[in-house]
Amino acid sequence: MMLILVGPSATGKSEIVKCLVNKFQMKKFVTCTTRLPRPGEVDGVDYYFMSKDEFLVHLEKGDFIESVSYNDHFYGTLKKEANPNKVVILEPEGVKNFYAKLNDLYSVYLNTDENIRINRMKMRGDSDSSISKRIASDRIIFNPNNLDDIDYILDTSILSCEELAQIIYEKYKNAQNRGES
Repeated sequence: MMLILVGPSATGKSEIVKCLVNKFQMKKFVTCTTRLPRPGEVDGVDYYFMSKDEFLVHLEKGDFIESVSYNDHFYGTLKKEANPNKVVILEPEGVKNFYAKLNDLYSVYLNTDENIRINRMKMRGDSDSSISKRIASDRIIFNPNNLDDIDYILDTSILSCEELAQIIYEKYKNAQNRGES
């Protein structure tokens, strides 16, 4: 069973994935993006960073389970990465595409107070204009009406990354044990 995390910008998705990988030996589903790496991000570990042209070649060849344009960049999930015991970060449309094309999935929506998200983006060095653009975009993309395929909703405003990873992993393992998908 694959685990899907979905949530707006700065809800802790990447940090929770790191906790799931380090504490529970899950494997990260490495996705592709045309955005530039943030400080400390590594190609092939955090994302497969590629040019727009490279991305479009993969798209034309049908290599992706799903792809999306988000905040002026392309993101995609390669079919060859899909395996059980992996965790992937998607946006709502990507979740719909995964459920349409794959079986044995469990999805968690990460919800965080907007003011906390803004502060997190400032702390990681995002510009004010970038933050404003992301918040406006997220209000549309992560509207509750777009969250049909979510198995569990978790507020990430207060708990630590380790606590959140523990809760998510327990829900995921319980779903695996029940044979949910």
